[in-house]
Amino acid sequence: MTESQKKWLKRWEENRRKGFIHYIVIQTLMIGGGLFTGKLIGVALFTNQSQWGEFFSSVPLTVALILAVCIPLNSLAWLVSDKRYKSLTNQQNNT
Repeated sequence: MTESQKKWLKRWEENRRKGFIHYIVIQTLMIGGGLFTGKLIGVALFTNQSQWGEFFSSVPLTVALILAVCIPLNSLAWLVSDKRYKSLTNQQNNT
C-alpha cells in the first residue's frame, strides 16, 4: 500500500467515525458556501448595484438546487469512498 493510500485511509476512518449525516452536511455546506461566495463576489464586483435585489430573490431557489444536487452526489461520494475503504482494508489485512 502506498503512502498516499495510507493517508487517505486514515482520513476516511475519521470521516467514517463521524458518520454519514455529518459527512453529507459538511460537504453540502462547503459546496453551498463556495457557490454563495462566488455569486456574492460576482454580483459585488462585476455587476451594477441594481442586481442585489435579483441576487437576494434567487437565494431560495439556489438553496433548493444545492440541496437537490449536493445530497445525492455526496451520498454517492460516500458510497464510493466507503467501498474504496473496504477494499483497502481488505488489501491491508491480506498482506
